[in-house]
Amino acid sequence: MDIDAAHRIAIILHAATSTVCSLAGIVLVVSTRFATSRRLFAVYWWMLVGMVLSLVGAMVAYWNVYTPGSRLTFSGLLLLALYM
Repeated sequence: MDIDAAHRIAIILHAATSTVCSLAGIVLVVSTRFATSRRLFAVYWWMLVGMVLSLVGAMVAYWNVYTPGSRLTFSGLLLLALYM
């Protein structure tokens, strides 16, 4: 698999896991019915983990292509994701 394909797959996985994570998080916060749902929290948690891992994959695939400013931005986003 070439670098472009690996980067594309990582970006698609990042977008998909981010969407599911956001929806699960919104439901957990807004809905009183699902506020204590362990299953929904597990979905949220594992999608968050997948989101971070796919972000790392996308960063690693194109690290040499990024400008120093982009590297700093993506590294900051990674630190924010780890904090969350």
